[in-house]
Amino acid sequence: MNGTNSDDPQLLTYLSDLYHQAAMEIRADYQTLRDYPKDIGFYSTFENEHEFHHLSHEIVVSVQHFENGHQSNLIFLGDRCFRLILEDQIVEDYYCDYIELRYILEGKLTVAFGDSRAVFRAGEICFMNSQAYHHEVLQDSECTAINVNMSVRIFNDLFLNQIGVPKLQKFLRAHLIKRGLEERFLCFTPKSEDSRSLIEDFFWSIVKEAELNRVGKMFFYQGYILQLMDHLSSRYNVMHDKRDVQMYNDLLMDSVSNYMKDHLQDISLNDLRNTYHYHPNFFNSLIRKYHGVTFSEYLLYLRINRAKELLKDTSLNVDEIIYLVGYSNKTFFTRKFTQQTGISPAKFRRNSRPSAHNHGDKQN
Repeated sequence: MNGTNSDDPQLLTYLSDLYHQAAMEIRADYQTLRDYPKDIGFYSTFENEHEFHHLSHEIVVSVQHFENGHQSNLIFLGDRCFRLILEDQIVEDYYCDYIELRYILEGKLTVAFGDSRAVFRAGEICFMNSQAYHHEVLQDSECTAINVNMSVRIFNDLFLNQIGVPKLQKFLRAHLIKRGLEERFLCFTPKSEDSRSLIEDFFWSIVKEAELNRVGKMFFYQGYILQLMDHLSSRYNVMHDKRDVQMYNDLLMDSVSNYMKDHLQDISLNDLRNTYHYHPNFFNSLIRKYHGVTFSEYLLYLRINRAKELLKDTSLNVDEIIYLVGYSNKTFFTRKFTQQTGISPAKFRRNSRPSAHNHGDKQN
């Protein structure tokens, strides 16, 4: 683990130090590992003329390194951290009974799926279906990858639990499960260095939890995995079916509208970009598609609507309402309000609350 090609040498240095400090080293081929007497987090069986890899724990975190046609692993297992060096120079096709989640920290990883090959590069995440028959091509892989392998049960528990999850995120999770079941793998590529940096933070946190082996680490794992997958599903377009795209856009517009309503005082296109990770022009196009206006025009519409609600349902004076909906200039607000409603704020309040003058409400 030299770390010469990574954009984050700190993480590579950290992993390299852990690798060299590991208290135990195992050198073996797959045939030997099938009968290995100690728990190493994984075990292999040969069933119906196929190689099967299994997890011996619900979640196993490891770091893989491919170099010069060889594979070495740093595996975290309870209070142990050990090196596993595979002596096979060719990896046979195998199935696994767990979900593989790999982050390519540096270099490239080539995986063969029957007669086809997929290449995963630095910064990308590969989400591997448990039913994908595949193998790593050692002679065409030079990389360091962080692996989070989880049982299918853990994966289902995490992503099928929809309590308290917003509609947009429910859809994204369901879509991820759907695509994961249909495809052999899903590959996520970061749109920006900021996205990659955030992804790397999640994996670094997972590795630290594995190293520290603190009480409750499984809950930390699951929390990080959920955040990671929600981050991926909301920032990368993995939609293939047109109906999926339409439903996603419907839910996204609903989410954007609610976000704008909750942040009327200081909302901007940059805020939407930072929250949903699309280019600002995308939101203008999205809003125009659904409402026929620009972002600024839609924001004005939402602000005036909120002002109408406050004028009708509260006793706040106009100056307070102006502040709450994101304006500081009373003259400007009054002009815009009148242009949109046809009457002044004061008249709107009188019309909607005819008894207001009996309670001393005399705003102008």
